[in-house]
Amino acid sequence: MGRFLFLDAIKAFAILLVIFVHMQNFLSAVVIENYYVFEFLTFIALACFTFVSGYAIYENNTTLRDRKEVLHFYKKRIVRIYPLYLAALFVYFLCFQVFGLFPPLHYSIPEWVANILCLQVILAPAYIEPIFTLWFIGFIMVLYAMYPVFSGRPGRTRILLAVSIFAVLAILHQILNIIDYRFFLYYFFFIAGIAAAEGNRRFLFLEQPLKKHETSIFPAIGALAYASYCIYLFHMPVFSLSGQFISWLNLSGYFQNGVLLFVVIPAMACLCYGVQRVYDAGIKSRRGRV
Repeated sequence: MGRFLFLDAIKAFAILLVIFVHMQNFLSAVVIENYYVFEFLTFIALACFTFVSGYAIYENNTTLRDRKEVLHFYKKRIVRIYPLYLAALFVYFLCFQVFGLFPPLHYSIPEWVANILCLQVILAPAYIEPIFTLWFIGFIMVLYAMYPVFSGRPGRTRILLAVSIFAVLAILHQILNIIDYRFFLYYFFFIAGIAAAEGNRRFLFLEQPLKKHETSIFPAIGALAYASYCIYLFHMPVFSLSGQFISWLNLSGYFQNGVLLFVVIPAMACLCYGVQRVYDAGIKSRRGRV
């Protein structure tokens, strides 16, 4: 699948929303104090990411015809997502559990193992409280694990399967107190992404205004979208570490906010872009040697 401008625009918009919401904890004065506004913005951001995931997965894997293709699909997803996720978990462990930076974590070994295995969304809330922010990666991994069930199905059959799976998991949630409630909030956005890709929906109302500035705006949008996964994984440790450093400098409120907005966030975006490029180059190099 080539890069779709509208998908990049949605991802860039979503990661900017995530950054905007989470940076409030590290500003000297929050921009918006209404809790429900933040919850709504978070919902929009994660719904966008989930929709884009469904769309992109279908475009790249329209039909998985046999066991070999299914295994290849899983391998691609694991290689693409899992190593960076493990690196993020390690950074979270050091920052929030070992050093106790804000917000601190107090997880047991079994709870860390559950997060490593991406079982946190399945086991919550009865057995675990998923790690803030990173719970979403566990959620996406569950959706990817389910995708072969939907692959190659006619639209109505897929909807019937999706509703049936939703109903079964909702029953398990009620009876066993498992399956994090956020699974049910975002699940159908993934299905909607698959349906939109199948119908070749291009959302031209997003693409057309951007194409007028394709040489100026699009490179920035494409770079931000490309780095969005890495930014999502590491932005909270970056904010916590930089907040600690800024407090040591004893800067005034305006300078504190300026450093975060105009130094930390741009530097983080550039660094994450570089990390993603190096990681992808490593994947391609490894494939070339196989």
